[in-house]
This record gives sequence, structure tokens and C-alpha cells, in this order.
Amino acid sequence: MKSMKFIKYASLLLVVLICISTLSACVQGEKGEQGIQGEAGKDGETPYIGENGNWWIGDKDTGVCANGEQNVDNWLEYYPLPDGTYGVTAGRAKYLESIVIPETYCGKAVTQILDNGFEKYSNLKSVTIPNSVTSIGSHAFYDCTGLTSVTIPDSVTSIGKAAFYDCDSLTSVTIPDSVTCISDYAFKKCGSLTSVTIPDSVTSFGEAVFRDCTSLTSVTIEDGVTIISDFAFADCSSLTSVTIPDSVTSIGFNAFADCSSLTNILIPDSVTSIGTYAFIRCSSLTSITIPDSVTSIGTCTFYGCSSLTSITIPDSVTSIGYGAFYKCSSLTSITIPDSVTSIGSEAFCNCSSLTSITIPDSVTSIGYGVLDNCSSLTGVYYGGCADDLKKISIDSNNYNLMNATHYYYSEAQPTDTTYKYWHYVDGVPTVW
Repeated sequence: MKSMKFIKYASLLLVVLICISTLSACVQGEKGEQGIQGEAGKDGETPYIGENGNWWIGDKDTGVCANGEQNVDNWLEYYPLPDGTYGVTAGRAKYLESIVIPETYCGKAVTQILDNGFEKYSNLKSVTIPNSVTSIGSHAFYDCTGLTSVTIPDSVTSIGKAAFYDCDSLTSVTIPDSVTCISDYAFKKCGSLTSVTIPDSVTSFGEAVFRDCTSLTSVTIEDGVTIISDFAFADCSSLTSVTIPDSVTSIGFNAFADCSSLTNILIPDSVTSIGTYAFIRCSSLTSITIPDSVTSIGTCTFYGCSSLTSITIPDSVTSIGYGAFYKCSSLTSITIPDSVTSIGSEAFCNCSSLTSITIPDSVTSIGYGVLDNCSSLTGVYYGGCADDLKKISIDSNNYNLMNATHYYYSEAQPTDTTYKYWHYVDGVPTVW
């Protein structure tokens, strides 16, 4: 009985499955109409302007430039300072070509362009700094290679270290009278800068401040600066003229090194010290007058000044340093004043056009190879007698000095024929 019921129910289940399969096959036909729209999905992400100036959605760049009016104030970033004012950096404005920095932020003055604030922003072509800013920080515009113009207002008192270093497209800059300090490397490697005036408000400027400004042709330093710093204008290969004011007392180490176009320079009487290598390889320099305020000519000061034909050494100088006039290959004669007591090693080495030198009897020591390779030297005019010359401490390798014709000083025409003598005629050493 139970088996009959099982067979009955199994048969019924089989019939139902067959009907369902048949119905499914019949339903699959042509595509039906679109069903009713479902509920609204989630809101999409809000578009925003990315760092490259394009519109972005989420993490995707649409490639569409945000050409509409832009509020640069909101792109820049501001940082509160202890005095209640703000400092500014580029923030998201790094891709803009032109920036005008506002005077205020949240009702407070913007007083500083912070260190590294716009560093390496190569798209930046011009920037206007407001009158509220008093200092431009270190590396503020470092390596902004596209920057062509900058307006520095009268409110700025200091320009930080390497502030405009390697702004290679910067053609001009006006330093206002308010600036008192320009730090190291401030304008180094501004290769398109053609001229600069340092105002009388500046009392000091840092090391290598204009070094490698290869297009710089003229520099005017107004009264105020007391020291021309080390490497200040080194490697300014287009520099032809420099005006040094009476306020300057010292010219630093390598100050004008490799200024290969510099033809003349007037050193004022206020200068008491000229640093070593100060004019090394100024190969176009033709003449120079050293003021009588200077007491020594340092190591390699005029080394490689190959166009130098004349130089005046004043009576104030007591020593001539190592290699001071090394390779001054156009120098034909030189007169060493009575104040000099020592001539350093190789002081006139490789002065291949030098034909005569006047050495006073005040000299007590002559260093190694002072006139080495001076192949044109024919006469040495000595201010004392033959016995005095023998008392001088003369180092080795002075073949040209010892083998040139020696002339000894005599105010009256001598009767002695043992030696040759000389005297001055209108300030010129002349043989009797």
C-alpha cells in the first residue's frame, strides 16, 4: 500500500518538473521591454582641481584644464608666525605660471615667503610680492628655471640664502633701498641676469651672491657695502665693468675670479685688503692701479691676467705673495716699491713678455722661482749695490733672475766700470 502511494507521488513530481521545463523554454523569445527603473544610486565624487591645473574626479585626471577664474589665495598655503602674521608657500599653486601673493590672509598680514616656499617650481614665470612681506626666505625660489621677472617691494629688508639660485631665465631684478642684507648664493647661477645695482642700504652681501651669472655685464655697488665677499662675482664671464664705492674696505677671496671679460676696475683708496685669487684669470684686464691703502698683494691675486700690460704697486705694499702675477704674459715691466721686503715664490713666474724688473734694496727675501720661465727678461734694476744684492736670501730656481744683466742704482754717473748702473729719468729706470 505504501509503495503504491510513493509511486503515485513520484509520478506527480515528475509531471510538475516536465511542465516547468517546458514553460521556461517557451518564455525565452524576443527581448522584452525595459523594466521599471530602480532606486537612485549613491552620489558621485565631487570634481576638484588637481595639482597639474586639470579637473580631477576621485583619483582620475579628466585631462580637462581648469581654465575658469581661479582663486590663487586658496591655492597658496599659509603658516602662522609667532608675531601673529603669516608666512606663505606655493601649496597647490606650483603649476601656475603667474602668481600674485596677497597682502593678507584671514585678516593678518603676510610677512614672509618661507624657506623653500616655491623651490623648483619650473612653470612659474612671474611673481609679485606684496608690500607686507619683509623677508624672502632661504631657497624661496631656488631652481625656478622659468622665472623671468620678480617684483621685490620696498618692504623687504632681507633676501635669504640661495633665494633665487639657478633662476636661469631671470633677466632683471631690482633690489629696493629697504634691503640691508643679501645672503650667500642669493642670485647664484642666474644665467640671464644682465645688470644689477646694489643699493646703499645694503651693508653686507654673502658669499658667491652673484657667482656664475654668466650674462651679467655691469655691476654698480652704491655706498654702504664695506666688504665684497668671497666669490661674490666669480665666473661672471660677461662682466665688463664694476663700480666699487669708497665704503668698501676689503675685496674677498676669489671675488672676481674668472671674470674673463673684465677690462678695467678702479679700486678706491678705502680698500685695505685684496684677498687671495681676487682677480685670478681675469684674462681681459689690461691695467690696474692698487691704492696706497693696501699693504700686501696676496697669493695668486692676479694669476693668469694674460692681458695685463701695466700695474702700479704703491709704497704702502710690504709683501708680494706666492704667484701674485703668475702667467701675466703681457706684462713687460714692473717696478717694485721701496716698501716691499719680501717677494713670494713664483710671484712673476711665466711672465713671458717681461723684459725688465726693478727691485729695491728694501727686499730681504726672494722666494722660489720668482722669475721662472720669464724668457724675455734681459735686465734687473736693483736699488742697491752689488754687495747688497748678495745679502738677499734668494731661493732656488731663480736662473732668469741671476743670469739677466744686473744694473745697480747710482744717482750720479759712476766712474766705476766693473758694474753697470742705472738711475731714474722722469720716473723711468734708465741705464747710465
